[in-house]
Amino acid sequence: MSGGTLMTEGLVMEQLELRVNGMSCTACEQRIERALGQIAGVVRSKADHRAARVSVVLDPARTSTQAVQARITRAGYDVVG
Repeated sequence: MSGGTLMTEGLVMEQLELRVNGMSCTACEQRIERALGQIAGVVRSKADHRAARVSVVLDPARTSTQAVQARITRAGYDVVG
């Protein structure tokens, strides 16, 4: 996992890059993106099954890295870093 901080419209946002195993197609990408979109505080997410990566921008005042990882796991995928 890697991450960083960025500013969006005066707000401090956190950007995560997660390695996720188990995605094999665009339907998997969509499933993860929909699941993350249900978390208050996730501004945007992008899953890429070919790279086995999920990028997430979140508001750390409203949600956490752990919440994002847990939601991906509940969707049926393995967060490995």
